[in-house]
Amino acid sequence: MENKKENKSNNRSFLLYVGLGLLIFFGVQQYNSTVNSPESKSFTIFKNDIQSGNVSEATIKEQSNLVEFKLNNDDTIYQTEYPEGFEGEVFQLLVDQDIILNTDTEPAGFQDYFFAFLPWLFLAAFMFYMFSQVRSNGNQIMQFGKSKAKELDEDCRSWSK
Repeated sequence: MENKKENKSNNRSFLLYVGLGLLIFFGVQQYNSTVNSPESKSFTIFKNDIQSGNVSEATIKEQSNLVEFKLNNDDTIYQTEYPEGFEGEVFQLLVDQDIILNTDTEPAGFQDYFFAFLPWLFLAAFMFYMFSQVRSNGNQIMQFGKSKAKELDEDCRSWSK
């Protein structure tokens, strides 16, 4: 009987450490992608940079309305968001100025979907934890109304049952 309880607590501890390890791993991945993310510029500035010949290379992101681009003599990657329906105009602007054009056709990866559902996973795990705590206590949580009041001893120095 006691072996089963120790085994359950060891499994819970192991799962807790695995969960924390995964959380730290994905947190570091998210931090790295945030730090290395491109700088944002407005679409108007992007158009002006194209027309003045400052853009050397551009990548059109297929899954979103984003264009990542590099300026001449600058290794910094910039990004801009173009309005919905302007894909043709952006493409034509880049082709007319003979800018090296790349397309990113890769769909969102597992990590993107995982981070989108992470708050729901935390909520589900918290509810599972709470329900398992209630079930393991054998309804002792709701016994607060049946406790007996303590009475004062005759000499008023100590409490007794």
